[in-house]
Formats: sequence, structure tokens, C-alpha cells
Amino acid sequence: MPDPASSPQKINSRYEIKDPAIGEGGMGVVYKAYDTVTKRFVALKTMRGNVDPAAIELFEREWTVLARMSHPNIVDILDTGEFREDGQRKPYFVMPLLPGVTLDHLIKSSSQRLTVERTVEIMCQACRGLQAAHDHGLIHRDLKPSNIFVMDDDTVKIIDFGVVHLADQRSVTGMKGTIQYMAPEQLEMKPATPMSDIFSLAVVCYEALTKRKPFTGKTEGELVDSIRTHIPPPVSDLNGAVNQLISRTIHKALAKQPWHRFSSAKEFSDTLQKALRNEPIDRFDRNKILPKIERIKRAQNEGDYQFAQEMLTELESEGHMDPEMSLLRIQIDQAIRQKAIRHLLESARTRMEEDELPLALQKIQEVLSIDPGNVDASSLKSQIERQRSEKQIENWFRLVREHLDNQLYSQARQGIQEILKINASDSRARELLAEIDRTEREATKIREEKQKLYEAAVDSYKNGEISTALSKLEHLLDLNRAGPKSIMPDRDAQYQSLYNQVRSERDAARNAYAEGRKHLGDHNFSRALEICQEFLQKHPGDPMFQALKIEAEEVQRQQQSAAIAEVNRRVEAEPDLDKKYNIIKEAVEKYPNEQHFKSSLKLVKDRRDLINSIVGRARQYEERGQFNDAAGQWDILRNIYPLYPGLDFEVQRLARRRDEQAKDEAKTRWVERIDHHFGAGEYSKAREVIQEALLEFPDDKELQGLESLAEQGIKRSSDANLLLAEGKALFAERKYEEGLN
Repeated sequence: MPDPASSPQKINSRYEIKDPAIGEGGMGVVYKAYDTVTKRFVALKTMRGNVDPAAIELFEREWTVLARMSHPNIVDILDTGEFREDGQRKPYFVMPLLPGVTLDHLIKSSSQRLTVERTVEIMCQACRGLQAAHDHGLIHRDLKPSNIFVMDDDTVKIIDFGVVHLADQRSVTGMKGTIQYMAPEQLEMKPATPMSDIFSLAVVCYEALTKRKPFTGKTEGELVDSIRTHIPPPVSDLNGAVNQLISRTIHKALAKQPWHRFSSAKEFSDTLQKALRNEPIDRFDRNKILPKIERIKRAQNEGDYQFAQEMLTELESEGHMDPEMSLLRIQIDQAIRQKAIRHLLESARTRMEEDELPLALQKIQEVLSIDPGNVDASSLKSQIERQRSEKQIENWFRLVREHLDNQLYSQARQGIQEILKINASDSRARELLAEIDRTEREATKIREEKQKLYEAAVDSYKNGEISTALSKLEHLLDLNRAGPKSIMPDRDAQYQSLYNQVRSERDAARNAYAEGRKHLGDHNFSRALEICQEFLQKHPGDPMFQALKIEAEEVQRQQQSAAIAEVNRRVEAEPDLDKKYNIIKEAVEKYPNEQHFKSSLKLVKDRRDLINSIVGRARQYEERGQFNDAAGQWDILRNIYPLYPGLDFEVQRLARRRDEQAKDEAKTRWVERIDHHFGAGEYSKAREVIQEALLEFPDDKELQGLESLAEQGIKRSSDANLLLAEGKALFAERKYEEGLN
């Protein structure tokens, strides 16, 4: 819609928008407009914002419905049409500009016009308009104070039929309307009926007479539950000017089931008028419900409060009211409350005995929500809170001790403050606080003495006094070992670094590893990690220091917090890497936000991967016949993970293969020498070499075969020499043919 705050805008060259919107709904907006044809002000309703075809259809159905009816208590339609805005089709319809206000305005302003008589008259006029709609087969579905317009002359008009539907369109079951005024069946997504409108009008009537809504809730769910199950107080209890008959009439219209309400809006109106005149109303004859009341009283006397409550609720949900019913409601509710309180107190005591204090307190809170002044609950609550406080104090003492052991003095003092918040006069807490102060002072004194020794050692080292520097550094390190665990790992690392520099680097790697292992055993994790880092900067791929670093980081993480102490102890005690991994993985799943467990999981995985990489390299070396290199990898593995399954077997097997390889190589060398003599025709020398080889390999079949070949070669050589001699003799005798043969 064009902005009406600017120059006047015209719709279809007829309706001139004069003022901003005078009413807005979910999809529609109403403007005050001037009809340039009839020369009067009117109310023009159109659609707001971007619209879709379904919304247009619903909007057009509203004016179509209104155009079909002509009734004094239903707003009239003067004109309909459409215009285009931003390329969109916008339908509109025109109504009289009514002088007056909506009923919700009268309710909110506590108008003096809303006397009991005037309110009943407004409701009766609304009933007449509603009856006319129902007679046309139409159901409003959104009756509320803002849709009932009270004119200056007290004429009532029902407006805003935006969610109306035809009574015979059974497929329309969606939740349409304002929840606070909906009938229970509408909330259950059942088809709306004329009785649904009667329920909504009864809610409006209740609100107009009491200035409060019969059904409330902090959330939409609570509100829906209230409408479906809650029986509101009688109107006459909240407004002394309302008689019992009017109150009963409204409650009858508020019955939970449609068939218990009035059968038509006309019947509701007629009954309201009779009630206003205090005329007898047959449907409210007490004798009709007296048998049920007697049954309820019998059930109450027999202690069957559940059955009594069900029957009483049934009567109330049917819209019945009676002073005796009100008294029974008070008595039965009180009996049920007392029974619930007894059960809750018994449950609380049981939970307390089982040391389930939070659950016990929860039960007590439930009792106090029912009966805030219950003495037994208050007493038991004090006992539970006292017991819980004692337990909390002991837990804090345990944590403070752990923080003190870890030299976390600030955290330890915070723990003491938590104890004193619970019990300001706890003497143990004050004694422990004094111990914390004393321990911190001693640690500071030792730290200062170590710093002086370090500075003196630096001076000696610069002056070339190595022995003096070493002596001072050893004294410093003795203080480190003898004193409590340091809270300044960087400073201690500096001390140890100088000590390492002064010492000979001849055996730096071995000594550094031993020292790192020692610091790890002393839980001096920072120094152990620093040593690893220093060495790994020179030798990044060294697996021993990699393993030590991973182990130090893993153990260090295990000591960080009391909350994770149990998991860390399990991990520390478990030698199997796969089991370690599974333990920490379970902890990660249980505490997904604890960074320590995530880091530990990676450390264990890295260590496992490192072990697997060493094993993989050992097997690769073995496959390539590099048995010494393979043995070196197994030795490394023995140093960093001696518990590797089958380690001894692998080492022994590799040794056997290495021995076999050595034998094969030795034999090959013998065979090469033998082949050399065979190639030169030196069978005698070949036989000598074979005989030497057989001394080393006495049962070797190949050598024995070569020996036979050598013997044959010797024999063939001897025979050839004889034949040569005979040939030479024959040649000497000039017997050439015989010599050649």
C-alpha cells in the first residue's frame, strides 16, 4: 500500500487514503479512506506486503462471505475491487467507517460501560450476529474481543471474517485463529463447528466480566494444556456483581466437549438473558447432577480420591457449577496434595539415605512448590543441604590437596575460599590456608637460592672455571631434585641447559637421553621435553628421542587435573598401546570438550604409528637382505618399546637369517674360486680348494659333486698327457698317421 504519510493516494480513482492504517491483522490492513463518489469516510481493507495466490483467495473469500449476509450485528460490505501495486494484484473491499471501539479496548481501559447488564447485552448481540453466520453455514473461527466492535450507540458488529470457513467443508481442519480463544477441538486439529464459536464467545464474555482471561500459560504448550484441561474459577467468584446463573451459563458454554455446550448461539443468548433476569433455567436444575455429587462424596469418604477427582472433573468439564462441587474440589485437591506430599517426602528420605542428594532435594522442592510452608519438608531440606555441604567440603579439601601437591597455590586458595563460602568457621580450611602460605614461601626461597647458584655458575663458566661451574650447577640440580616440583619449568630448563653445555659433548646423545629419561621419571616433564627438542633440532628423525618426547608429553598431560586423574592412571598403567588408545578414545567420547584427552589420543596414536614405522622399516630392510640395518631397527624398538609382541622371536629369526646369509656368501666365494680353477683347467688346484671348502661345509652336496668333477678332470688330463707322449714318440719314429690317430 502506498505510504499514506505522503500526499493523498487514490485507489481506483475513487478512494483517497487519508490516514495511516487504523487496523492490522496477519495478512490484511485497514485504512481510513475518503469515498470521492459518496462524499463520506469509509474503512478500506486490503492486503499487506507481498502476497501469494492462496492469500488472495482467502482474502476474497472474506468479502464474499460478508457480502452474502446482511445483519445488524455483522459488518456490511459497500464495495469491492482490486488495484495493482509494484506489479502485484491487490484486492480490497470497503466497509462503513464505524464510530466506536473494539471490545478489547473497553476491557483494557476498564470502561464503566462494561457493566454486567451491558456486557450481557453485547454478548447477546454478538450471539445474534453469530447465529446469522451459522444459519448461512459459516463458522467464524477467530472470535476475540478485537473482532467485536461496539459502536457509540451500543450496537455490536462482528468484524474480521478473515479465517471463516463453510461448515460443510470438512477438509478444513487446520489450526486457524487466536489460540487463547480457541475451543479444545480446534487445538486438536478437529473440524470447527458452531459450538467452537460458542466456546470462543464464552471466553470473550468471561474476560469482559472479570478483566482476566480464563486460560493462561507461560508458553504456547502450557496455554494449550490449560484450555484442554483447566477449569477456570467461576465468574461470580471474581466479580461479585455477576449472579450464579450467569456464571453457570458461561461455564456451560466453556464445556470441554462441544456436545456439552449450548447447541446454538441463540440458545446461549437466550440463556444469558434469562440468567441476567434470574429466571429459573431448567438445564441448571441441581437435581440432575445430585446423584453424581453423592457418588463423588462416597468415593471421597472411602479414600478413593482419584476416582472422586475424575468424576468431579467430568462434571466441571461439562460446564456444571454448584457450591457443593466447589467445596468438594477444595477437599479432594487438598487430600490429593497431602497424599502427593507424603509420597514425595518418603521418596526424599529414601534418596537421602542412598546419598542421592540432588534427587532428594528435587523431591523436597516439589513438596515446597505444593505447600511452601510444609515444616517437614523445610526440616528435611535443611538436613539434606547440610549433608550435601559436608560432602562438597570434603571434595574441595581433596582438590585443594591435589593443587597444593602440584604447587598450584592460586587454585588451592580458590578451593579454600569455596570451602569458607560453605562454612565460614571451618577450622581445617584456615589451617590448610596457612599451610599453603608456608609451602609457597619455602618454594620461593628455594627458587631464589637456585637463581643465585645459576648466576654464579654462569660467571664461573665465562671465566673458564669449568669445575666450579659444574659444582654449582650440580648443587643447583640437587636442590631441584630434593625440593618440590618446580612451578617454573622454563627457568629449570635454563639451569639444565647450562649444565649440559659445561659437560663434555662427547657422549651428548647418550647422556641427554639418560637425563631426559631421569627427568621423566622425576616428573620434570618440561625439562625432559626441552632435552628432546634440543636433540631433535639436530637430529629430527631420531626415533628414540621422538618416542621419549611422545611419552613425556603423554605423561605430562596425565598429571594436569584431578578431574582426569583416574583416566590418566589407567593409561599410565596400561603397557599395550592399542589398549591405551581405546582408553583415551573412550575419555574423548565422554568428555568431548577436554583438550587434554584429544591431545593424549594423538600422542598415543603417534607413538603407535612410530612403533609401526620402525617395524615396517625393519621388515623392508630384511626383505632387501639388509639384515644388519634390520637388526638396528629392532634394537631401536627394544630401547623404546621392549614389550612389542614377538620382539625376541623377530630378533632371533633375523639372526638366523643373517647367519644363513653369511654361510651362503662364504660358500659362494668358495664356488667362485673353484669355478676359476675349472675354467683354467687347473683341476688339481680346484680339488685342493674343494677339499678346503669341505672342511667348512663337510656335508655339502654341491661341493661333493664339484669334487667328483675335479677328479674326473684330473683323470682326463692324465690320460691326455699319456696320449700326447705316445703321439710325440710316434712322430719321432716318423709314424705320422699313427701319431695323428
